Amino acid sequence: MLPTERRPAVWFFRTMNRIHFLLRSAVILSVTLATSAAPSSIPRVPIPAPAEIVAKLQPGHPRLLATDGGFDRLRQRVATDPQLQVWHGELRREAEKILTQPPSKYEIPDGLRLLSVSRRVLHRTQLLALLHRLDRDKRWLDRAWMELEAAAQFPDWNPRHFLDTAEMTHAFAIGYDWLFDAWSPEQRATLRTAMVEMGIKPALKIQALRVLEWVNSSRKAALSQCKW
Repeated sequence: MLPTERRPAVWFFRTMNRIHFLLRSAVILSVTLATSAAPSSIPRVPIPAPAEIVAKLQPGHPRLLATDGGFDRLRQRVATDPQLQVWHGELRREAEKILTQPPSKYEIPDGLRLLSVSRRVLHRTQLLALLHRLDRDKRWLDRAWMELEAAAQFPDWNPRHFLDTAEMTHAFAIGYDWLFDAWSPEQRATLRTAMVEMGIKPALKIQALRVLEWVNSSRKAALSQCKW
């Protein structure tokens, strides 16, 4: 129990703390309302509804970076263009080497990045999918599946260094799209699940956290301008 003469001081400081808390709460609320109600000086980019975006997609596959007609035209040019034939042969020789190599493994050699693995999976998938579109050689398709299936079984795509996740999601998107007609329904489901669970969902989670950080930093900046 504090001495009687010190009790008023305790009461005074407690009261001031409560008033200070109420004032801070009022300022935070006013800043939040003002920033949400005031028109932004940054031009707003209209975002179409999901159904509208889907409706405008090119029907069928592939539709990422290339189309079925584009691959057909490339195949015809390779048949008649000597330089393209040279490059085609080089790509085939590289793919032949990949056939003898094991699929990529989950490895973070520096304790931070999966990036080298993600980029290897992306390179192999693009190369093998391209050659399958040109040659219709099932060896390229089977090896591409071996690579993607292995990566789909990783524990994650290392979202703490998100470039790793982005590169791996890119690989799966290309493999899913360019080889869509060659995959079985079960294989498509495996690829979709991996992209959603290890690519898209971590991206949405990180985006939500960054929006929250921006809101908090904006409030702190506003409060720092207040003279108490």
